[in-house]
Amino acid sequence: MDSTKSSSSVLWSRLFGSSTGMAAEDTKVEAPQQRPLGTNIASLVRDLARMMDLQMQLLALDLKQFWSNARVGLTASLLAGFAILGSFPVLLFGISETLQRATGWSHEVCLLTLGATFTIGGACVLWIAVIRVGRAAVSFKRSQEELNQNLRWVREVLHQDE
Repeated sequence: MDSTKSSSSVLWSRLFGSSTGMAAEDTKVEAPQQRPLGTNIASLVRDLARMMDLQMQLLALDLKQFWSNARVGLTASLLAGFAILGSFPVLLFGISETLQRATGWSHEVCLLTLGATFTIGGACVLWIAVIRVGRAAVSFKRSQEELNQNLRWVREVLHQDE
């Protein structure tokens, strides 16, 4: 498809054989310019297939860009999760004993204090990682906008006689 023509003008050209682009709403297509219905439908299906192919290419590009941008955030999320899970049993018991000796608190209070501290720290790291992944997902907005434009165009073409 020529990049200087809009997809709707190409469709109008194929449907009605006009090189002028879109016809006005009140303009009737003259009989010599009309083409058989089968040809028009085949052209419409071909254009829809091209549009779907371009939409899939854009989605693939957006996925590739998403993964390249999200790699750091997802890796940080995974490592933060492992760190939180792995550090609880080892650090809590070790630091709890030290805290109990230093403060005279009971063993349970020391475990609870340390557990809350490590949970809050891990949650902060996870929150930062989720924000990074969310920023990487912005690349999908391009695909969504293009799909919305394509669907709007298809609706206009299919419902132009109503």
